[in-house]
Amino acid sequence: MPVSKPELATQGCLGFAPIVCEPQVVVRDFYHPRPQPVIHPVEIVNRHHFVPVPQHYYTVTERNVAVPPLPTVPISSLPAGVSPFPTGPAGGAISPFRK
Repeated sequence: MPVSKPELATQGCLGFAPIVCEPQVVVRDFYHPRPQPVIHPVEIVNRHHFVPVPQHYYTVTERNVAVPPLPTVPISSLPAGVSPFPTGPAGGAISPFRK
């Protein structure tokens, strides 16, 4: 009668019982990314520096001064060829209204 395969496993090929060794352990590591929050606090310091900057202000005062009148000389008493009106350096008449 023929021998079935399970019987061969228990008896061995030549009738010996099989030797079962300790199992070899094969470790396969699998890495799966998973978000991990990492918080980096940042503190912003706003420093305000006040620096003096010169601002020039001018005050203006105005005053009126009365000038004594010119001495009056009768035109008839002036020498011939002399004008009764004062003249400037260019020979033009000086206006009392000119600034």
